[in-house]
Amino acid sequence: MRLSSLTRKVRIARRRCFSQPVLNYQVLGERCSGTNFLDQLIQQNFAAARPRYDMWKHAFPNLIALPADVLYVVVFRDPFQWLESMYGKPWHSVPELRDLSFSAFIRAEWRSEIDVPAWFDLPKTSPCKGQPLNQDLHPITGAPFANLLALRQAKAEALLSLPQRGARVLYTTHAAISQNPEEIIARVAAESPVPRNTRLEVPQGHYGWSWSNRDVKPKTPGRLITPDDRAWITAQLDPELEAAMGLPLGSEPVV
Repeated sequence: MRLSSLTRKVRIARRRCFSQPVLNYQVLGERCSGTNFLDQLIQQNFAAARPRYDMWKHAFPNLIALPADVLYVVVFRDPFQWLESMYGKPWHSVPELRDLSFSAFIRAEWRSEIDVPAWFDLPKTSPCKGQPLNQDLHPITGAPFANLLALRQAKAEALLSLPQRGARVLYTTHAAISQNPEEIIARVAAESPVPRNTRLEVPQGHYGWSWSNRDVKPKTPGRLITPDDRAWITAQLDPELEAAMGLPLGSEPVV
């Protein structure tokens, strides 16, 4: 554990002991959307930030109720960049999907499993190992999604419903937190019971686990996407939903 992380935990414990306010928050969003970076960004800019992990951050909302003292910060990512990133790091997918070309991968039925129990805070010998990852299945029918974009759409709709579920929520995008981290910190500060740090600190280096057994790591966004792929991806998207996510069609980065 890094010293800064240990110091932060001690500080939070002390504040709780003396009933002092803390910033309770949880970052939510799909894999490869910048959730780890955003989590660290908030922690590094609020001395009294207390991250909560009440549910899997990549899940459909699944709490019996959403605590009124928790601020949920949801991040979405441009679908084109997100698909390339998921192809490079196909978290929890069944092995068969990892052997596909990019074009086949994005069109394939999405199937995932509990591949490494420890990643889900489960014992190494958990009987859940190899079982379908339920949070990637349709929350009502249990059916797998037709493709990654169908999964992304369903989770986006669920995350956008958080205000109707009684949650305090801020929405942002991968591009926004990458290009202008000050903006989201200012928005969090406006909702926080404790002040932000005086100077903005931006996390450096890589955040999130590395994918050690995957050779496909496109260094230039857009290299994997053919014109046919781009047309197919665009046809799968719901313009109104993308706009609600802060990603209006036509606003994606030019590559």
